[in-house]
Amino acid sequence: MIFDNVSNCKKYEALHSDFEKAFSFLKRADLDSIAPGRYDIDGNDVYALVQEYETKSLADSIYEAHRKYIDIQYLIEGVENMGYSQIEKLNVLSPYNEENDFLTLSGEPRLILYNPREFFILFPEDAHMPGISHGEKGKIRKVVIKVRVK
Repeated sequence: MIFDNVSNCKKYEALHSDFEKAFSFLKRADLDSIAPGRYDIDGNDVYALVQEYETKSLADSIYEAHRKYIDIQYLIEGVENMGYSQIEKLNVLSPYNEENDFLTLSGEPRLILYNPREFFILFPEDAHMPGISHGEKGKIRKVVIKVRVK
């Protein structure tokens, strides 16, 4: 897991051959105004999901993890907590679904508060619990970029 500000994204581009494409999307001038939905960057190898939602309570949250894709989660607007843990420290709630690239887990939460212009890079070994409120529920605008593991 990596947590940083988008102003520092250049130093992470060497970690994966497609990270430069992903971070270029986050530097779009119209990022604040593009509609929610899927945006293909490089077909199914790199794509962005622009999302808007309301944060939820910790009690309503579960850990998730992916095997085929690395998540780059970038906050555009709002404030949320992200739960984080290594998969081996958690209990599997439902078996890995290969079609959806989704594994659900439970365990002790470790929360990290993040603000606009900050991002997480979440690798397959990183379980994460996004969208948790920081106090009151709030509106979030976020981009999740999916980068295929190579």
